Amino acid sequence: MKKRIKDLSIQSKIQVICIIIASSVVLISFLAFYQQTMKNVMNTAKQYMNQYISFSDSEFTDMLNNAKRLCLTVAMDRQVISPVLKKPSKEASYEAYQEKKMIGSYLSGLISNEEYVKYISIITDKNGIFTSDGTSLYLKDIDKRWYQETVKENKLKVYVLNDDNEKGIVLCRPILYKQKCYGVVIVWMDYDSIIDIYDTEVLKDVDFFIFSTEGNLFYQKNAALLNPDNEKEVSALYHNNQTIINLKGRDYYYLEYKSSDIGKTISLIPIDRLTKDANKLRIIFAVIMVLSILVIFVISKFLSAEICKDIQLLHNSMKKVEEGDLTIRAVVQSEDEIGKVTNRFNQMMDQINMLIKEVQEKEEGKREAQLNALEAQIQPHFLYNTLASIQHVAHMRQETEIEEVSSALSELLRSVLNNRNEYVTLWEEYEYIENFIKIENFKFRNQFEILWDVEEEIWLYHLPKLIIQPIVENSIIHGIVDMEKGGVINIKAYREEEFVIIQVIDNGKGISKETIEKLEKEIQRHDKLGFRQVGIANVFNRIRLLYGEKYGGSIYSYENAFTCIEMRFPGRKDKEVSGVSLYEV
Repeated sequence: MKKRIKDLSIQSKIQVICIIIASSVVLISFLAFYQQTMKNVMNTAKQYMNQYISFSDSEFTDMLNNAKRLCLTVAMDRQVISPVLKKPSKEASYEAYQEKKMIGSYLSGLISNEEYVKYISIITDKNGIFTSDGTSLYLKDIDKRWYQETVKENKLKVYVLNDDNEKGIVLCRPILYKQKCYGVVIVWMDYDSIIDIYDTEVLKDVDFFIFSTEGNLFYQKNAALLNPDNEKEVSALYHNNQTIINLKGRDYYYLEYKSSDIGKTISLIPIDRLTKDANKLRIIFAVIMVLSILVIFVISKFLSAEICKDIQLLHNSMKKVEEGDLTIRAVVQSEDEIGKVTNRFNQMMDQINMLIKEVQEKEEGKREAQLNALEAQIQPHFLYNTLASIQHVAHMRQETEIEEVSSALSELLRSVLNNRNEYVTLWEEYEYIENFIKIENFKFRNQFEILWDVEEEIWLYHLPKLIIQPIVENSIIHGIVDMEKGGVINIKAYREEEFVIIQVIDNGKGISKETIEKLEKEIQRHDKLGFRQVGIANVFNRIRLLYGEKYGGSIYSYENAFTCIEMRFPGRKDKEVSGVSLYEV
């Protein structure tokens, strides 16, 4: 992807950037607005639902309080109820019939204006039953636990029923007189009347569930959403703590309202219903975004073409130069950065033409000057007489070591200075290095050991004079000079395919990765400063200068272990480099 972007023209990049920036601004604005809209919709829905459920709950609370007052009225009655309950039980008689009819009328009068009360009844401690007129109720129809639990706990009990056969709310209150329970008042609140409170026109599009305080499902509006016989599903809905819930493959906004009387009411609002208007807004924004991108594309195409016109002209001029026409000059009527670059380009072409002529004239002289500069580093002719005097005095005083070093230095200088040939055999280079090692051992007071591992026919191979000596010197100074003993320099020479390989290996302290990187940068330099420096970079540059870019050298090293400097020379027969025929190896 990055490569494709890089391959685009500047004009295309400007267009892409403009479209990306504009699209990002529009998209971010839409997302921020859409998120805020959805947040407002959710908050409004929550307030709306809580408000209407609160109204319904308040109405239910009034109904429940009225039912509690009915229970209390019957339980505290001392004129109609108490006298009958206190009498001993009688066999079926006309008097008992009259008493039952009187209590039934009394109870009917209490609930005459309370449509939500299905019936009101009294169960006596002698298992007798009195009920409001018009109600066919027998003792077998009453849940025994209502009576037993109410008598046992001696307080008002409320039961929420949602069985297939029994649905509603039952209130039970004991009838007490002087700490004795004579019976229990039962008020049955009608299920449909209760549900009508919550199932209002305002909430017709909302699915809601009513739970008792024990977590039992009392009512669900949409029977398809929840299986009341599945305790796991019922419990999961009752104990849910997420804002969004999924039922039957549809997302709902979850709201709950806790009632002090009945338990908890849960409302589920379909998300797609809440986002209906927001989705319309999203479509409008999508259309606006597409139109915006089209407008931006047209504008950016026009502006980028104007901006890049001069760049294209400069590009065409450069292309002609690349094809070989060095006389071309770009003409741009502009004072901006592109105009300045064009002027610099024209100036550069003028300078290139001048430099080409100069380079052609100086190229041959440059190569000779560089080689002469390398040899000029070691031309101490004035030392000859001094060295001879030192050698004579050392012999007279029997200073054998000084005499040997003086002799080695004299031989080294004489071999280098008297031999004007640019190329010497590997054997001659061997003699230079052996004399050089004698001098270094005397200088550093160490016995450096040098080992030669050379294929026999390579001893006569011609190579540039003093090409190995700087590498050996570098191995001593930077590799093994600090070693108390055991310093070894191994020089290998062998043929490998079309190359002659010469390696200088020492067992010194090695070269760090950072130093190798620095040396490699130095090796890449081709300016005069680089050629004046003596060292690895100078040696590699000399080889490349004399033989070509495919030859040169490499550095291999591991800290506190070894350093290997490898030089590659041509090794084929009949190959002529710089006018010198190479010996076949």
